[in-house]
Amino acid sequence: MSRKVLVTGGAGFVGSNLALDLESKGFSVSVIDGLIEGSGANLFNLEGFTGEFLEADIRKPEKYQSLLRDQDVVIHLAGHVSHVDSMIDPENDLNHNTLGTLRLLYSFKDNCPEALFVYGGTRGQYGKVLNPPATKDTALHPTDIYGVNKTAGEQYALVLSRTSNIKACSVRFTNAYGPRHQMKHSKWGILNWFLRLAMDGQDLTVYGEGEQLREYAWIGDITNAFAKLCNIDPLKANGEILNLGAAERVSFAQMSEKIVNIVGLSKVVSVEWPEDRKSIEVGDFISDDSHSRELLSWKPSLAIDEGLRRTFDFYNKHKSRYW
Repeated sequence: MSRKVLVTGGAGFVGSNLALDLESKGFSVSVIDGLIEGSGANLFNLEGFTGEFLEADIRKPEKYQSLLRDQDVVIHLAGHVSHVDSMIDPENDLNHNTLGTLRLLYSFKDNCPEALFVYGGTRGQYGKVLNPPATKDTALHPTDIYGVNKTAGEQYALVLSRTSNIKACSVRFTNAYGPRHQMKHSKWGILNWFLRLAMDGQDLTVYGEGEQLREYAWIGDITNAFAKLCNIDPLKANGEILNLGAAERVSFAQMSEKIVNIVGLSKVVSVEWPEDRKSIEVGDFISDDSHSRELLSWKPSLAIDEGLRRTFDFYNKHKSRYW
């Protein structure tokens, strides 16, 4: 009998790719999404998905608690993801990313306590890492409200895993890119946004020399890690914090040049750092995902050049659905 997995935020970028990948691997998948305007949700993302879809806000457990029953795994990806908006309207970010997570957790506790709760974390929880790479034990110093609230949501899950009968873990992934990402604004997903600019024939602006190192993680590598997590014993995963890195590390400038070379319509332009951006720049970010590789028998494998080509081909084919 196939394992049952529920994905919250399943019409968004990571959630939709995950739902489709899990279904292709034989899991019985259900999706919840509030389809909140500006969240990145897009029903076209789920084209080809055959599982159950429920439109519901995670802050309203009465709308979805029956769907939680009998699940083997619940993967929580719903929420706001904009660093910028979190600073403009911190209470709204708190409402979605913290209150929503807390209500989902208690509904999970009441309706499927034997299942595994997987929290979707982010590299933004680390903030500026003074001594990279960032391990699962590196101190967290988020630089924006979004990072603070994501950390709070993670801690809710881990505290309940220690003090009640639920099993929970957190997966922190970094700079995900690939098909099905929103392409309407630059508030999150800089690689995908740069791809849109290049496809529109606009130059890409890099601050300074663009030397800061990043790991741009192919979405298929991320969903593969989640799929492996769905197959392990919940007791083995309980309390774990798992970093997911990328197959290679490149500078911001190198990433930009790769996009320009693939699309062929624009160029990279270097300008001085604006003061407001310089103050929140975290510098190099490199993650140590060795623990995840060992626990899940997983490793990221797709090189960024191939990932960019696949992403470009997807949007070239489906541009009208995302522009």
